[in-house]
Amino acid sequence: MKGKRVYPLIVGLVIYWLATMLWYTYHWGGPTYKAMIGDLIFLPLGVAVGTAIWWSAGDPAVAPEAHRAWRRIALASWALGVGNWVWFFSQHVVGANRFTPCLTDDISCITRSCFSGYGD
Repeated sequence: MKGKRVYPLIVGLVIYWLATMLWYTYHWGGPTYKAMIGDLIFLPLGVAVGTAIWWSAGDPAVAPEAHRAWRRIALASWALGVGNWVWFFSQHVVGANRFTPCLTDDISCITRSCFSGYGD
């Protein structure tokens, strides 16, 4: 894995973690925005973790079988991130606060079945 690609991601994740811990400590935004800010905290994680896994899988020292497995895990992380974005949009932008099956559940099923490797 190339160090030049990883260091900005690590620095970004550390800054992100510090901001998250400060928010959990001081609850900026008040009770009105508490649920929305709490949901926003997790949105970038699917993309960041998926990208880190994808880069790690590109290491030449990784066996081809492990390379394919790690790439599937990265795809699953990205799909979960897309599901989180859809859920956030439907809950906070559209205002659909329902706990019935929705597009997010479909994305979750696709994530588990297609990218987890159960079909191999």
